[in-house]
Amino acid sequence: MVTRNIKYGNDFFKTLEKSNPDIFFEEALQGNWDILPVNPQKQAEALRKKFKKKTHDSKGQTHALEEKLASYIEKQEIKASLPKLFALYRAFLTVILENMDIIDDSYGVIGDLSISVF
Repeated sequence: MVTRNIKYGNDFFKTLEKSNPDIFFEEALQGNWDILPVNPQKQAEALRKKFKKKTHDSKGQTHALEEKLASYIEKQEIKASLPKLFALYRAFLTVILENMDIIDDSYGVIGDLSISVF
């Protein structure tokens, strides 16, 4: 994303290289988890296991996925303290965003679950 100025011979747009959204995607989702009262990493790993690995979830499959995610969230909410709830919800948000490109949520069940969680 760097262009060369022919007249002056210097590079332009070096700052645009660093602002590419793909570069900081993971950092935006999981950055600074270690400073939170409860690190959401364990919750995120458990939620990631609910998704098929690298395959697309069709419209019909999202109902089953929503049931798995909702069941997990409900079980964890019962026994969680406030910091653990924050970690659970942060992990849920992260995992949903990580997998958004493989979910066909035409029926809106994942979106509805996200609304009910938040």
